[in-house]
Amino acid sequence: MVIQYYHEHSNHMGLMHVLSLMREKVWVIKGHAAVRRVLSRCVRCRRAHGKVIEQLMADLPLDRVESGKTPFYRTGVDLFGPFFVKRGRAQIKHWGVIFTCLNMRAIHLEVASNLRSDKILSVFRRFLARCGQVKTVRCDCGTNIVGSWKFLDSSYEFLAGNKVRNELLGCCDIAIGGHSKQRWKQVKHMSEQFWARWKREFLLGLQQRQKWFKERRNVRVGDVVLMVKENEARCHWPE
Repeated sequence: MVIQYYHEHSNHMGLMHVLSLMREKVWVIKGHAAVRRVLSRCVRCRRAHGKVIEQLMADLPLDRVESGKTPFYRTGVDLFGPFFVKRGRAQIKHWGVIFTCLNMRAIHLEVASNLRSDKILSVFRRFLARCGQVKTVRCDCGTNIVGSWKFLDSSYEFLAGNKVRNELLGCCDIAIGGHSKQRWKQVKHMSEQFWARWKREFLLGLQQRQKWFKERRNVRVGDVVLMVKENEARCHWPE
């Protein structure tokens, strides 16, 4: 009760200030621990100074540690910008689109003149024409990207429903001449060397976590929490 009184009387100041005010009148045995215990249960102080909940960083997904695949076989995509481009006397907005290989961290850049889904599809088509087919694409939930993927899904369902299949590769016999065969062996050897160095030099460096080292207790039903909003002051965060 005494510690609580001085803590509220000092307008919820910190440990040392509350302890110094209290010792002007009384001396509490093991005062540091007692004041710290009271301050840790103060709802107003926890709201003002509580730390954001963290959890142990998860292991990397298989997409990041799988070897032996072609560049951009598994790809991440995001948009950045806008950038202002001068056209005549007017300035127009353009956005950058970055594609990154999830395995070897190669980067491919494209430019989008607007954020409509049809323009994102055009950017993705140019990326495929230059870098080849991909198996997995990871992105955020932007409406333009989600709209593009929905259009691709609906197109695929339409083609599958009409039993349209691409059988060209299965019907072709590929003949490899002497020079082409030697070139193919050389490229294969260089690819094996690259992936061997990738495992030895790059993959091991991904094992070290940069943050979130400890496993914490998860939020449970009945816990009083604050929802973090980065663009608002802490006193305005909703409970």
